[in-house]
Amino acid sequence: MRHLVEEMTTFAVVVQAGSITGAAKVLKRSKAYVSLQVSRLEDSIGLQLLYRTTRRIELTEAGRAYVDFCTQLLDITTEASKAVDVLKGEMSGIIRLSVPVSFGHVFLSEIISAFQAKYSSIQVQLELHNGIRDLKVEGLDMAIRISSQLDDDLVAIRIGELSTPIFGSPSYFAQYGRPGKIDDLVNHIAILHSRVDATGSWPFSVNSGLKRFHVPWRMSIDHYPLIREAALSGKGLARLPTYLVEKDVCEGRLDSVLNEFISPAQPIYLVYNYQGMLPLKNRRFIEFVKAWFSERATANG
Repeated sequence: MRHLVEEMTTFAVVVQAGSITGAAKVLKRSKAYVSLQVSRLEDSIGLQLLYRTTRRIELTEAGRAYVDFCTQLLDITTEASKAVDVLKGEMSGIIRLSVPVSFGHVFLSEIISAFQAKYSSIQVQLELHNGIRDLKVEGLDMAIRISSQLDDDLVAIRIGELSTPIFGSPSYFAQYGRPGKIDDLVNHIAILHSRVDATGSWPFSVNSGLKRFHVPWRMSIDHYPLIREAALSGKGLARLPTYLVEKDVCEGRLDSVLNEFISPAQPIYLVYNYQGMLPLKNRRFIEFVKAWFSERATANG
C-alpha cells in the first residue's frame, strides 16, 4: 500500500508539472525514479496512463479518469505532512495573550507558572488590558473575555463564569446597617466601577428579569483591586468579582448582601481567531487553562 501511495502521488505531480523532468525537479528526485514510479503504477492497475514523447506527456483516457483520485491523494498527504510538521516543530515559541487586568493579577501568574513547569520551552507574553483588543491587528494569539457577547469570527471556549455580588466590610455595616432589600440601597453608599457601572446603577435579578437601580455613590474607580481596598476600609458597598475577594470573605473582612437579587453570572471565555489547525503550543495552552479552571471549580464545590 505504501508503494501504491507513492506511485499515485508521483503520477499526480507529473501531470501537474507537465513532464517527467518537471516532476523530478518538484520532487527533488531523478527523472529515472519518477519514470519508474509511473511505470509501476501502470503495471499495478493494468492500464496505460500516459503517452510519452521526448518533449511532453499526454494523458490517456484511463489517465484522465484516474488522475483526479491521485490528485486528491496528493492533497491529503501534503496536508498530513503539514500537520505532522506542526506537531513536531511547534512545542516552543511565544504565546501572546491578552487578559483583563484584575483577572490577570489574580490568576495568570499561577497559571503561567504551572504551565511552564510542564512546557518549559514555551514562552508566554501576557498583556493586561481591560479593553477589547483586535487579536489580528495586535498580533495576539488569544485573549480571555468576560462577556456573553463575542465577535462572530472568534472561536470561544468557555472556561468558567464570573459573579459580582455586593460586598461590604464589618465597619461599614456597623455604621450603616445591612440592606435587606434593593430599595434599602437609597440609604447606603456605593463604590462604583467607572466603566462597568457607568450609568450610576447596578443590575439586579427581579421577577425573573434583569433591572438596573440607581444607587447613591461617592467614589467611582476603574480598577477592581482599588475598589476592593475601598470596600475593605469601610468606604461603601461594592460589586466585586468573587475571585478577587474569596480570601476576604473566608476571613470575615467582607460579607455579601442581597444575594437573592444577584445578577446572572457572566461567562468567561478563552478566545482566538479561527485559522485552521492551531499550533501545538496554542492547543496545549488552551487544554491546560480549561483543565486548571475545571479543577478549581470542582475544588470550590
